[in-house]
Amino acid sequence: MRLFPSLQFNPGVFLNSTLPPVREISNVVMDQPYQIVSAEKITDMGNMWGQFLIHNMAFSKPDPNYPMPIPVPKCDAYFDPRCTGNMTMPYFRTGFTKVSCTKTTSTRQSDGFCYEQINTMSSYIDANPVYGTTKDTADLLRSFDKGKMIVDHGPNGDMPPRGISGVTIDNDARRYPTDQLFSVGERRGNENPGLTSIHVVLLREHNRLADKFGRLNPQWDDEAIFQQTRSCIIEQVQKISYEEYLTTILGEFPQYTGYDENTDVSVSTEFTTAAFRFGHSEVGPNIEMVNRDGSFGKPLSIRDAYFNPTALDNGIENVVRGLIYKQEANVDIYIISELRNFLFGKPGQGGMDLGSRNLMRNRDHGMPSYNQMRRYMGLPAVNTWADISSDIEVQERLRFAYHGDIELVDAYVGGLAEDHMYKAAVGQTFYHLILDQFVRTRKGDRFWYELPEIRKVNEQCESTSFSKLIRRNTNDIGPLPKNVFLLASDSNPLEN
Repeated sequence: MRLFPSLQFNPGVFLNSTLPPVREISNVVMDQPYQIVSAEKITDMGNMWGQFLIHNMAFSKPDPNYPMPIPVPKCDAYFDPRCTGNMTMPYFRTGFTKVSCTKTTSTRQSDGFCYEQINTMSSYIDANPVYGTTKDTADLLRSFDKGKMIVDHGPNGDMPPRGISGVTIDNDARRYPTDQLFSVGERRGNENPGLTSIHVVLLREHNRLADKFGRLNPQWDDEAIFQQTRSCIIEQVQKISYEEYLTTILGEFPQYTGYDENTDVSVSTEFTTAAFRFGHSEVGPNIEMVNRDGSFGKPLSIRDAYFNPTALDNGIENVVRGLIYKQEANVDIYIISELRNFLFGKPGQGGMDLGSRNLMRNRDHGMPSYNQMRRYMGLPAVNTWADISSDIEVQERLRFAYHGDIELVDAYVGGLAEDHMYKAAVGQTFYHLILDQFVRTRKGDRFWYELPEIRKVNEQCESTSFSKLIRRNTNDIGPLPKNVFLLASDSNPLEN
């Protein structure tokens, strides 16, 4: 769904744009000069849970029939070092479908029809990264024995199975054969070992609860145990997302007011294409490995972490500690070189630029400009570069990249560049887009965990904090802060 009218994006054809080229903007605006840590003292677990959460809510599948390569500036240091002037990065337009033109947010394209990009995921927060979005996927991952999911038993704890035929798993880095990657409910679950570790924790919790329900209810069959356990995992994901993650990112979140059948929970294009991609700015160059005594071991470079199952050969504990003990990068215009120049491989060997891809997706989806989006939202338009950011360096980068024309600024770039809201990790534009989405997601869900009837169904779920959930599904993890999305402090003490 769209919150606001789109620009003309004419799906199915090559998109001509008069805006500055996306790789040029990435090089000028997003090139990170040095490491800047989170002003809010958010941990790497913050960006990792954000990735897990968006994988629950949205996936816009590229259509291989509609290529739209990203031009590379001549003599680009990474992608055209020989100055050929004819290099490109691969990009395919997002799959789309024809929709009614009666909505106020619909924009007729050049052929006279209206279109929208397709979200292939459930918009509800329903733990589908654990179970899949279809019954077929769930069935392939189930053991059909006492309500449990299939696991591989190993010396470092239960892990997801590998190479299950029929379970779709992405392998963009192609560093290891796909049958060596973990089979989980969401195709992107192997993107990095931190993300996979969250899958592992929830998988283990499922089987732990299934054992419990089987003992307490010997009359229940496999299906009854599985469905009750799945309901508990859904509650746990919803609870962590709203009571810990969103309050960390936004500073606070409104109280629940109940279910409304007229609320549209669909993921908005503005949310998934622009606002919630702020997380790519949070990523640092390494995944830290932290030992039981709190000492930091040899880190794993992000560029070596993509689709690398061997990072978990010794268990998930060192990775999980690393995510919780390390302060993430600040939300700002900058994206690390590992994502801007080495995404899924080296330049010329599969490597891409995530910043350029995000910008190209903004244009592919017809996102209004930054200023136009603010006008649609009822926020004041910016008139000077200082209205966007108080940082002089950010102002100058934006001015240079967009040739001094503030009306050209892409929504994604402008949103990243904003000064943060009070107590929040994002600026005003992204704050309101994220808030809108998660209020609707919750209000339109008739199975939301805070509804009295769902609380009754799930009264034996043992839902808890993410910290305690990790502790009961890992081996000797050691002390963790009460809120694992924030660094340990006097107000967020370590707990054993």
